[in-house]
Amino acid sequence: MFRSGSFFETQATLDAIGTAVALFSDETGPTWHLVSGNRMFADGFGLDLTRVIDQPLSVIFPRYMANELEAACCQSRDETRALELEQAFDRAGRTYWWRIIATPILLEDGSVRRVLLTMLDITAKKSLQLELDASRKRYEALVDAAYDGVISVDMNQRIRMMNASARQMFQVDEAIVGEHLDRPHEHRLAIDIDRIGKLHI
Repeated sequence: MFRSGSFFETQATLDAIGTAVALFSDETGPTWHLVSGNRMFADGFGLDLTRVIDQPLSVIFPRYMANELEAACCQSRDETRALELEQAFDRAGRTYWWRIIATPILLEDGSVRRVLLTMLDITAKKSLQLELDASRKRYEALVDAAYDGVISVDMNQRIRMMNASARQMFQVDEAIVGEHLDRPHEHRLAIDIDRIGKLHI
């Protein structure tokens, strides 16, 4: 069905899928045009499907997103494999994040003229991740500015962070991050574990 079906022939099947999906084709020209999509796709991107069927990506999405999706469709077609990307989409003054999986639709001769885009809304997860990253950066900035030497290690005794004072104390640079506390003296790092407190993260 997805190999050659029209919008009306594929819509019911696509609507049965529990996430946003859209079918694109390069059969009619060098750019990718929308063949079909489900209601979740239309709702998620604020589209009227009857107006965007047969329209190119550049008409359906903002340029920054259309370019990414165009490249993803081309790569999926050329390499005949599924690939994944994360994409921001600005709508009504808010940024939404989508995880998009581009899957090639193989014809009987092995060629690809259509690509199915499966789109998962990851806005909540992405927002939490960005908040955690911001908190971590603020914490690291405070620690790095401390006068005392601070070394953070994980449960495997590998250095996760060493602030500027500690790097100066042991005469090492930031490349020490990720190394084990028992690293030989080639880095001039001689740490007395009993003398230096450790923060396990």
